[in-house]
Amino acid sequence: RKMGKFWASPVSRALHRAQPWIRFLPPVGRSVVEELSALAPLSHLLFESSLEDLIESMEKNRIERAVVLSDPAKVSNDRILDLSESDPRFVAAVRVPRHFVEGKASDENRRERIFKFVRDAHSRRARILQIHPASDGFDPTSDYYAEQIDAAAAHGWIVLIQTGAPKVHLFYRRPEFSEITRFETWFSQWPKTPFVIARMNFSDPDGAMDQAEKYENLRL
Repeated sequence: RKMGKFWASPVSRALHRAQPWIRFLPPVGRSVVEELSALAPLSHLLFESSLEDLIESMEKNRIERAVVLSDPAKVSNDRILDLSESDPRFVAAVRVPRHFVEGKASDENRRERIFKFVRDAHSRRARILQIHPASDGFDPTSDYYAEQIDAAAAHGWIVLIQTGAPKVHLFYRRPEFSEITRFETWFSQWPKTPFVIARMNFSDPDGAMDQAEKYENLRL
């Protein structure tokens, strides 16, 4: 693992340096590069994906606290809640599972279940709600998200939105659903709720900065 991390680090750094320049490619070329770039970090994850790796990196870079994000399909809410409860260096950002709106779950009791989900997570020290429409495959205009934000606002939480519309269909159901302008009604409808704009709208960071200049409750 140590040798793997040693050899993978230069590649990882090169990819990070190259990523901001992808947005200057022509649309067709950018689509191809974005699809392929989604596969690039996979080999690095073989050597640097454990909790111990994260702690080592935090200590090396003098980072005192970190937000850990759940992904119900891969990293459960319970796992990151357990982590945040046991170690104050980690702040849990939970994500409402898709099954809340699938099948029989999409009934009139959905709002009650979402509020209970947030209430229970709050009792376990969660303070951030993560929303990822590109991964969920749901349009931001869905009541499903409005109910989540209502519940988060009731507890004074931060709402973290995964933004940008990268052409990465290998990992995202509907990449276009995370374009920053699709969330503008949220920023005005919940003016006292702080929104963190993760990834700064990906290939169009200027769009994220435009929104942040219009709404005081945004952080980039």
